[in-house]
Amino acid sequence: MMKALFVSRDYTLKRDGGSAVVKRNLFLLKQSFDEVVELCVPIPSLFTRCKNILFRESYGNTLSLKKEVIKHLNNTYDLVFFDSSLYGGYLKLFAKKGFNICCFYHNVEYKYYLDKYNLSRKLQDRIMLPYIRYNELLSTNYATFRVTLNERDSSDLMKMYGKKANFLLPTSFDSLDVDWLNCQIDTQNIPYILFVGSNFYANVEGMEFFIKKVAPYIKYNVKIVGNVCEVFKHKNLPSNVLLIGMVDDLTSYYVNALCVIAPIFSGSGLKTKTIEAFRYGKRIIGTKESFVGVPREYYSIIGEVCSTAGDFIESINSLSSYASQYINLEILDLFNKLYSNQAIEKKFKDFLITNSVL
Repeated sequence: MMKALFVSRDYTLKRDGGSAVVKRNLFLLKQSFDEVVELCVPIPSLFTRCKNILFRESYGNTLSLKKEVIKHLNNTYDLVFFDSSLYGGYLKLFAKKGFNICCFYHNVEYKYYLDKYNLSRKLQDRIMLPYIRYNELLSTNYATFRVTLNERDSSDLMKMYGKKANFLLPTSFDSLDVDWLNCQIDTQNIPYILFVGSNFYANVEGMEFFIKKVAPYIKYNVKIVGNVCEVFKHKNLPSNVLLIGMVDDLTSYYVNALCVIAPIFSGSGLKTKTIEAFRYGKRIIGTKESFVGVPREYYSIIGEVCSTAGDFIESINSLSSYASQYINLEILDLFNKLYSNQAIEKKFKDFLITNSVL
C-alpha cells in the first residue's frame, strides 16, 4: 500500500488562491496514493513568528508541532510532500532519514518577499528576507524533487540556489460543463468587468493603479470581489467601481462578466485568478505578469496584454457587450487541455512513476 505525508498550512481558514492550490495538491496526492496522512501547520502567533525568525526555525514551529514531526519521522512513507518552501528545517529532518521528499513552491518565496518589501518598505518585511532565504535554501538543497508552478520560478530557483525544478505543476481546477455555464448567464445583467482577489500586496498595488488611472475612463462597471475590497471601502471611488467583497460562490460573477481584469505588476508563481478565469471561459485583460506561465502562443486566444493605463482603457472600451460572447469555447478547450485537474493528474502520476515513487 502506497502512503504519503502531506505537510501544509491550514487551508481551511482562507478562500484565497494559495488555499485553492493547496487543496488541489492534496487532491492529486489522494488520487495517486492509497493513503495520505496530513500534517497541518497552524497559523503561528506573533510570539511564535518572532521566535521562528530569531532562531531560524521552520515557519510555524512550536514545541508541540515539533513533537508531531518527530512522530512522523518514525513512520514509513513513500513520499513526503511539503506544500511550501518555508518548512526548510522540517524538510531537512526528513531528508536525513532518507525519505523521498517533494517540495512545492507556491512562489519563489524570497523573490515574493523581496518584491513585497520593495513596495512596502516596512521593517517587518525587511526582517523576513534572510529568514525566508535560509528556509528556502534548506528546502531547495534537501528536497528530492522540486516542483514549481511555471518555468520562470524554476529559472529563479536556479539563479538563487543553483537548482531548478524537476517538474512544473501549474494551477488547475475541475472542469465545468459548458451547458451548465450557459444556463448561468443572466441576459438582464448590466455589463461589467470583473476583478477577483484577496488582500495581498500585489492585488492592492494593481487595483490602486486601475481605480485611479483606468476606471474613470472606461464605459463599463467594475465589480471587485474578494477581501481586497477591505482596502478600498473607505476611499473615494469612481462611480463605476463596485465593491462586492467576499462571496460564497463566484460562478455568477465570472459567468456574467464581459471579461476578467488582472492589473498585476508584482509577484511570483502562476496567478490563480488567471487559470480560474479560463475555467469559466473568460478572456483576460491584464499585464504581462498576469500571463506568466501561460504559453505565449495562446495569448491571442485568452486575452490581451497591457503595459499602460491607455492600453487597458482601449482594450476594455473595445469590448462587445453581447451575452452570446460571454463563454469563450476556445478558452474552455485550452483550460481542459492544460489546466484541468484531469489533465494535471495524469501528468503528476506519470512524473511519480518515472521517478520510481509509485
